[in-house]
Amino acid sequence: MVAGTITRTGGETDQLLVRYTTSGALDTGFGTAGFSTADFGGGRNDDAAALLVRPDDSLVAAGASSHALVATDRDAFVALTAFDAGGVADPSFGTAGRVATVVPVAGSDITAARAESVVLAPDGALVVGGSVDTQPREIYFPRRRMVMARYSGGGVLDPTFGQGGTAFFPLRDEPEYERSTITEGIGELLMQPDGRVVAVGSAVLRVRTVGTLDPSFGIGGRHLVYGLYDNAGLTRGFLQPDGRVVASGIATVVRLRAGGPQLSLQAATRLLDTRPTGRREAGSIRRIETGRPGAAAVLVNITMLDSSANAYVTAGPCSEMSAGGQQFSNANVSVDRVRANNAIVRVDPDGSFCVYTEASMHLLVDLQGALDESGTLGIRTMTPARVLDSRSGAKLAAGSVTQLASGAPAGAEAISVTLTTVDAEGAGYLTAGRCSTLVAGPQATSNVNTQPGEDLANSAIVPVDPDGRLCVYSAVAVHLLVDVAAAFTPTGGSAIYPVAPVRVRDTRALPGSPKQLGAGGVQTGLVPPLANGAIMNITAADPDAAGFVSAEPSAQADVSMLNYRSGENTSNLAMLTPTQTQELFSTGLYTSARTHVVVDLQAVY
Repeated sequence: MVAGTITRTGGETDQLLVRYTTSGALDTGFGTAGFSTADFGGGRNDDAAALLVRPDDSLVAAGASSHALVATDRDAFVALTAFDAGGVADPSFGTAGRVATVVPVAGSDITAARAESVVLAPDGALVVGGSVDTQPREIYFPRRRMVMARYSGGGVLDPTFGQGGTAFFPLRDEPEYERSTITEGIGELLMQPDGRVVAVGSAVLRVRTVGTLDPSFGIGGRHLVYGLYDNAGLTRGFLQPDGRVVASGIATVVRLRAGGPQLSLQAATRLLDTRPTGRREAGSIRRIETGRPGAAAVLVNITMLDSSANAYVTAGPCSEMSAGGQQFSNANVSVDRVRANNAIVRVDPDGSFCVYTEASMHLLVDLQGALDESGTLGIRTMTPARVLDSRSGAKLAAGSVTQLASGAPAGAEAISVTLTTVDAEGAGYLTAGRCSTLVAGPQATSNVNTQPGEDLANSAIVPVDPDGRLCVYSAVAVHLLVDVAAAFTPTGGSAIYPVAPVRVRDTRALPGSPKQLGAGGVQTGLVPPLANGAIMNITAADPDAAGFVSAEPSAQADVSMLNYRSGENTSNLAMLTPTQTQELFSTGLYTSARTHVVVDLQAVY
């Protein structure tokens, strides 16, 4: 069976179905001499882009038709035609076997629309996917959006699906994005046995039977394939028996996990400590086994000390790392300093990764968790808040455990925090964890280090008790600031997608190499438009004075993500929620003292 278009004398087009025998000859017992056509009338153009064969061998063709069967001057979104197995129009389906539907779009005129795919639901319903070009009345340029419709087997719109039987799925939900001209569309629908539909197109979506996005899939029901030059690059796909989705498009083939990687936390484990055996050599690469085969990435804390020079460390899949200078970094250290930084590190299939050290130094690497299919914790953004600032009172005592409320939502099992140490009375460390398990005394792992006369910050993903309590052990007397950025929950959270690190901003490379000061000077660059947020490594390079970095609009000292000293490169991992201006999705960074800023993208959620 083949579906398409036939052009009549005078240029009018109709839907066309053709059936061939197994030898490739026309099946003259089908329709009229092997052909069946459908004309929606009015001298308009009709076409068929998709064909469904139902279990009883009846047929449904889906495509586009100009408004013949509807009392409107707009184009029809979808043209459905039903035939029996012999190619005769089914009179019980719609009007003489035909259904045309216009999709209402508030505040907009429809300029063009079409269906690209039709699938059969387990209950016999028909689900159609495609695109609709709309013309917002206040905007000159049209925009194309992904759209779906659900019908009964007899061609009646299902009022329980979306809004009266149809549903739109923009890549983002903000009003500003709805003003953009980004092109979207659905190329193919894939029906799951449970009735949920996977749509392949500008994004890969999973839609529930009521016409809403399935939040357990990807990021709020959506998964954008990052790196495509055209958001409409994916056009075809299929479902594997294990629920994975394979999709293809313009020079692209991808396979997606059924639900997307989520976080699985573990008790911190020290994978590497070079102090007993000697420092890593300058320019060396060390392979590290994590014991997490199949993971998309691991969460590690990297501590650097006793470096022979101001230098950086890079971690990533061994299969992608070669000798020599690296294109991005995970952590920075200065001579005679101790520095730590959290990192999301992509791994090879066996779970291992490699670490490159620019200078000779000692390395400590602590494994804290992994992003994989067995993970149960999705990320939920929180309004950044400072939940502890001990400077208003006494310092944390040496050897003490401090308890605090994290402000995490109910059900959270972990939180993302920035721990900042101030005015430490000696070299030492702090370790954070559940109050129910953290006890006073020397710890096997650490989250942030202390140095006299230095303000040091490091991010951490820390398990919390069921009531949201968090405890911190301090090896030395020190003031502590704790800023909360996100929570990790078993339900209601987004999957986290590690990406090949991309340097999205480096002010050293800008014309004139200007250092940044104050608000608005640094934009993190283009964040993929689907993302609810991004996880980035932020480096303050060659600062003129001591200062801090925070994300706008909180351009003030009450919430910070990085502290730096004059002349020293310092980095920290940060979770940022993008702001939006038309088609650009970026986050502004505030710097309290003039500095260069380098931003490397590590993951999106």
